[in-house]
Amino acid sequence: MQLMSPAPRSIAMILARWLVVVCVGISFGGCASLPPDFEVPTLQINSVRPINFDGFTPRFEIDLHIVNPNRDALELKGLSYTLHLSGRQVVSGATKNLPVVAAYGEADFKIDAKVSLLDGLQLLSKLMSEYQENINYEFKAKLDLGRFYPTIPITREGVLSF
Repeated sequence: MQLMSPAPRSIAMILARWLVVVCVGISFGGCASLPPDFEVPTLQINSVRPINFDGFTPRFEIDLHIVNPNRDALELKGLSYTLHLSGRQVVSGATKNLPVVAAYGEADFKIDAKVSLLDGLQLLSKLMSEYQENINYEFKAKLDLGRFYPTIPITREGVLSF
């Protein structure tokens, strides 16, 4: 009696199913690697200073302060950010030059930001045509802790008074 080997198509289906199961397992394992008591770090803007012009585009240095309320150090891989003034995005950028923030520690760092020329001109035009004592701002950032962790969104909103 001769045994029939499974058809190549059914072997491919079995391998595909196992591959899906393994991928799903790895995905859940990555999410489970975040400690259940993980707290979102605090990010504050200390100051914003003009530094120079790059052609017609002004550049600013933004001093940030981060507080890590967790028992493990934060090894920040990157930060992307936007700054909106009066509902208009005027600054955006990203950096990878970030400090390691010790467990239950704090760190200060600076980022260089470039103003979008068109958005900056539109905002300036609006401010010149309508006097405003207060301007709403919104600073949004995404902290990247590495490949196996989700990015951490942080939003700061407030009012600038003149």
